[in-house]
Amino acid sequence: MRAVLGKDGGSRYPGFSDDPMDAFRDLRYDLENFGMAFLRGDAKAFQQCVEMARAARKLSGIERVDQNWPSAIEEVS
Repeated sequence: MRAVLGKDGGSRYPGFSDDPMDAFRDLRYDLENFGMAFLRGDAKAFQQCVEMARAARKLSGIERVDQNWPSAIEEVS
């Protein structure tokens, strides 16, 4: 989501609620509203997100936090 929405974000997941189902609702909202490259298979747009996340892995932990990236970014094969 950070690669798609930028530093200020706007995604709902992960939300903080007493209702465990809210996390799934938040994830669904984010995927439907911001995840079209992932859901519809726009490989070029999705690849741009992947490259942004890979570039963020090279930042220090403090730089990632400052830019609103997760503190740990791992690549899954």
